[in-house]
Amino acid sequence: PLDSVSIVASNDGKVLAYYANSYYSLHNMKRQPASTLKPLAVYLPCIIHNILTPATTILDEEIDYNGFSPKNADNKFHGYVSVRDAVSQSLNIPAVKALEYLGYQRSRTCLNNFGINIDTSDMNLSLALGSLKNGVSLLSLVSAYSTIANQGKYYGMNFVDKILDENGNVIYSYQNLNEHVFDERDCFLMTDMLKDTAKTGTAKRLNSLDLPIASKTGTASYNGNNTDLY
Repeated sequence: PLDSVSIVASNDGKVLAYYANSYYSLHNMKRQPASTLKPLAVYLPCIIHNILTPATTILDEEIDYNGFSPKNADNKFHGYVSVRDAVSQSLNIPAVKALEYLGYQRSRTCLNNFGINIDTSDMNLSLALGSLKNGVSLLSLVSAYSTIANQGKYYGMNFVDKILDENGNVIYSYQNLNEHVFDERDCFLMTDMLKDTAKTGTAKRLNSLDLPIASKTGTASYNGNNTDLY
């Protein structure tokens, strides 16, 4: 069977459940985040800087940036699409165009606020597609998406809340950051678009669940073979 890992966390960053069927510490292993990075590195910072709204349209067309020619997963061009549809369908070309307009530094700053640090060599257009030199751990991704769900409050993830001695005295207590790093209105818009991903987009198989779900998928590959699925 394929290695897999799942994490369930509370709103304030406590890991409530964890499952892995691997000998490796998959939750801390840095892997390519693929399209899961698009909302974090492109769309939310574009909303923050008043560059895009969910209704903004972007021309999904064939492009070439000095030899870098991103393609969509379906190898099709969809013409003018809304940002909402670009997010839900995880289109690559609109994400690259949005990052070009946004600029790498503003994208990097947003990622830093999520607790994700990228290498200087990552500051290129492939950043929009989740291509990173050092990758990102699943725990960091969970923390980042929890920040959006928490209306801009960053907590970080922790497995151990506190440790008591035999007398009930606290000998260790996790100090959560609890930092308000994003405006709740911007996070609301991002969350609302991610709801469409679960309704009609790349995560639509979740639509059968009778729950309000915001979601993002990602597929990393190497030499045409899938290596990581989110």
